[in-house]
Parts: sequence; C-alpha cells; structure tokens
Amino acid sequence: MSDDALFGTENLSSLAPTARQDLPNLSPDRRRTARQLELITRGHHPLAYLGAARHPETRGETYTRDDTRGRPLTCGTCAHRELFTPGARTVAKCTGSNTGGWPRVTHSPSSDVRSWWPACMLWEAKPAAGR
Repeated sequence: MSDDALFGTENLSSLAPTARQDLPNLSPDRRRTARQLELITRGHHPLAYLGAARHPETRGETYTRDDTRGRPLTCGTCAHRELFTPGARTVAKCTGSNTGGWPRVTHSPSSDVRSWWPACMLWEAKPAAGR
C-alpha cells in the first residue's frame, strides 16, 4: 500500500499554523482548540501530525463544535474513540493505528479526541449497543 493510500493525499507541509494574531488572553487549551479548528477548516484532521488523514467522505464538509446534525462520519461515531480515566478526569483518545501500535494515544491533552471532529481514514462504525 502506498503512503498516499495509507495517509491520504494530505500535504503535511500545510499543517503549519497560518499567521494569526496573538491571543494572550486564551488558555493553552483554548489556543489548542483554535489550532485544531483551523486544521479542520483547512481540510485536515486535527490529529494529522499523528498520521490521521481525513476520511474522503468528510472532505469539503464544514465541521464545527456546535454542529448538531448528527453526522455519521465523526470521531464520536468511531469504534476507535475510547474513554480513559488516567486520574481525576476522563479523556477520549483514538486507539486506531495504521502501524500496529497506539501512536495516537499520548499522555497529553493534545491527543484528546473530540466527538464532533471529522472522521479519519481509519474510521469504523461503533458496534451496536448490547452486542
């Protein structure tokens, strides 16, 4: 399988943040959320730096945190999105891997996965409840 087929056809050099105004009043979490939204707006998956390419059926679609349309191709509907409780809070991580390990699970908030994000190439439907 070629790298383009495995990682999509994304140009990883375009993952660099665009020039933007300084946002000194925002917390690190808010700045990270702004960067992730910028990546989605530019057509990338927010975890593209960990090898996640957007699912072909999500490209060209607009995804926002306030989107209530119940889209089927989001991280929230993927079988690879799992909840972990490493301490006082529960976090969602992507356990999908195209290398056999868990490269998208780190001990950092930067790899937390939001349910409204567009699906990546590894998206698989969650099994029906009760099975």
